[in-house]
Amino acid sequence: MEIHKIIQNQNEIIREGVEQLMRYQKLCESYKLTSNKAVRQFLMKSTVLSPESLYKLSMINEPNSTHKIKRKTK
Repeated sequence: MEIHKIIQNQNEIIREGVEQLMRYQKLCESYKLTSNKAVRQFLMKSTVLSPESLYKLSMINEPNSTHKIKRKTK
């Protein structure tokens, strides 16, 4: 794969991630969710973040968590 294609793909992934995080922040502020558990429960019930993105956020923020999120199969 050519280097410019790799960079383009990575830029797209980053852009999508930033957009999801911006939606995540706005929702947290608008619903005045104060705890991580409340935020996670809300996001799991809504489809704001994909299960994969929510899983990545959970693993980064709570790496020792035993909570598992079902991944979508294609």
